[in-house]
Amino acid sequence: MIREPNKFKAAHLFLAVSAVLLILLSLELGARLVVRLTYGSKARKEIWELSYQPYLLHLSKRSGRERWQDFVNQNQPPSEGQYRILVLGASTAEACPENTIKETFQPYVGQDVKVLNLAQVGYIISQELIMLSLYGVNFHPDLVITLDGANDIVNMTKTERPEIHYQSNYIKYAVEHPVLNGLRSLFNRSQFVHSLIKIRERRSERLSQHDEERFVKMTQNYLQTIDTMAVLVTGYGAQYIHVLQPCLFSRKNTTERERALAKMYEYRKQFMVNAFQKLDENLSRHRFPKSVYYVYATDAFNSTDKECFKDEVHLTENGYRILWDYIAEEARKQGFRPVKAEGETE
Repeated sequence: MIREPNKFKAAHLFLAVSAVLLILLSLELGARLVVRLTYGSKARKEIWELSYQPYLLHLSKRSGRERWQDFVNQNQPPSEGQYRILVLGASTAEACPENTIKETFQPYVGQDVKVLNLAQVGYIISQELIMLSLYGVNFHPDLVITLDGANDIVNMTKTERPEIHYQSNYIKYAVEHPVLNGLRSLFNRSQFVHSLIKIRERRSERLSQHDEERFVKMTQNYLQTIDTMAVLVTGYGAQYIHVLQPCLFSRKNTTERERALAKMYEYRKQFMVNAFQKLDENLSRHRFPKSVYYVYATDAFNSTDKECFKDEVHLTENGYRILWDYIAEEARKQGFRPVKAEGETE
């Protein structure tokens, strides 16, 4: 008489747990399907595809992390007859083939070019400064190129301190709420949970897009960081080209496919257009040291009707070739001439 009710309760508990698991599984599969249909092959949980590193906050597991680990703490003395280019930035720079940069600058330099790309997915300019200060000297660069801007603009809508990457909130949460963070880590691979986080972030972005004071803070930090980088680069005896990266929204002659891509980011299109324009105005007015050359790269695609963008900021192979040809030519127009770090003009 006692066992039957217990069996009945156990059966109900089993059915309830099964129903909950089935609902969670349905939500997860549904979220993955929606994301896949919306974003295609580019769909990824990039917020979870990062490896924490002290000072640098995170490194991409995609390709940059392995490249970075191969290089870190390895002093590479200058090589005779070799011109060295160090590239820093976020995912747009990280995805650029190093051979494309090499082939672009080799005719200007007139000797063998070696490129080291230490750009990382998701980085803002403050993180690039840390990368440069920690490891730039090991490479003995002749030229440092930074390519960024989009992440700094978007980051300012997600944090009240634009100079601090918004993903630092995850580390802060882990320190202040270790037990809850342990529970949350169980769902790190869930696209459904990730989608909820992105929805919350998007709501925050919309509310912050009209915060003029926050934009001013971001701009001030951006300019000050470039100035600090210029001091370091000068200390290396190198030259510096800073590039405000291209943005699909600011391209004048987009292709049909690119116009369709732009619709996916309609919620922040006008904000990004205005932000890039204002940031360019501030950079154009800023008085950089003589060894610094500034290039606004969105103009690179005004004279071509070829497809150049994969999404709002990432480029096709053709787009990268056009971009780097434009960067080299614009820097040359401003007076850039390759100079070896030892002081020998080539």
